Amino acid sequence: MKLTLQTNKNIQKEFRVFIDQNLNGFNSEVIENIKIATNEVIQNIYRYGYKNIDGKSIEINLKAKNNEVVVDIYDEARPCKPEEFINKEYTFSENGHMGITIIKKLTKSFKIFPLNQGNHTQLIFFKL
Repeated sequence: MKLTLQTNKNIQKEFRVFIDQNLNGFNSEVIENIKIATNEVIQNIYRYGYKNIDGKSIEINLKAKNNEVVVDIYDEARPCKPEEFINKEYTFSENGHMGITIIKKLTKSFKIFPLNQGNHTQLIFFKL
């Protein structure tokens, strides 16, 4: 399944609707984990990669295989340096900063691959 979203204030809602319409038959806990973790990634791309600019593209590909659901997310933001933030331990603050911790807790695997033009984020979930 493939979805291309344009950044705006409703982007997370649009993704949740897409999941509800396309992941029939999946365990409800898995669906919620996918929604929460992927929305955290989308929010981080919008906030940090695109600097809250509307109209930028985010492509999401979902595939179920064996006991896993793989979510591949592509953006066109400046390539990031995941080593600067992905393995850091975050604590709650007034500014948030819990998204990466949440993503790690809900996924089997969370990786970011900088590309020549943009980034590829991959989330892998247990299908249950």
